[in-house]
Amino acid sequence: MIPLRTIVRRMSHLAARYTGRGDVHVVDPSVDLRYIFENAGRLRRSLEERRSDVNIAELKEKYEAWWTKYQAYTTATASGQPKEALAAAKKAMRDEQAGLLNALALPNFVHEVGNQEKPMLKPSKHRDYLTQKGHMRVDKNIGVVHLVGYPVLLQNHLKIQLLEMFQDAILVSPSCFARAAILEGVNVPVKDFVRFTDGSDTFPTTYLVGHSIHSLVSLFIRAQFLEQKNKWPITVQTAGASYHAKVRANLY
Repeated sequence: MIPLRTIVRRMSHLAARYTGRGDVHVVDPSVDLRYIFENAGRLRRSLEERRSDVNIAELKEKYEAWWTKYQAYTTATASGQPKEALAAAKKAMRDEQAGLLNALALPNFVHEVGNQEKPMLKPSKHRDYLTQKGHMRVDKNIGVVHLVGYPVLLQNHLKIQLLEMFQDAILVSPSCFARAAILEGVNVPVKDFVRFTDGSDTFPTTYLVGHSIHSLVSLFIRAQFLEQKNKWPITVQTAGASYHAKVRANLY
């Protein structure tokens, strides 16, 4: 039996859509990406904010070459060309597939708020200090920060100390999603959280909550706490990002 995660990992150039029943549907991505290159400034900003080193002009040229072959193939298919002509058109399209794959790998556009450009992240003196001392290395190509030396030792030491404080703790990884019934059960308004759906009528009402008491409660829906088997009081500890809906004031 092949694990589902292994299968999905190999589908790096396709799109997977999850339905309310938990099934995975693999669908072809939209290949008409010409709109991405219409605003070069916006695309360049999205890449710079993510510290991605991409040659936009070269990528656009390769994608347009693939798009020309793609249109030739679709025209040949619609006009009922012989198999030899279809095979040749399909091979020519595959020879230029790097243009499509690189365009599909581009990130989403950065959301623009207002007309004035502002830095998304405030400059940090701690980051500059750690970099100068050789304790931090930033990989700008993929946007990853690597801690080196004493900060790593300190981080690991604190982690060990926290785990020793809770020797009988059970380490779990809670879901970042919660059903509406969970939020109502802990007596919090559902409007304070981000709701999402797959677009189907059968998808249950689900919210993105992240690390919080709500996601931890969802782990114990069908659990039983017995006085003979559990230590009281039951204590939970979580660390991670939590999500809330943006609240906008109504001005009248």
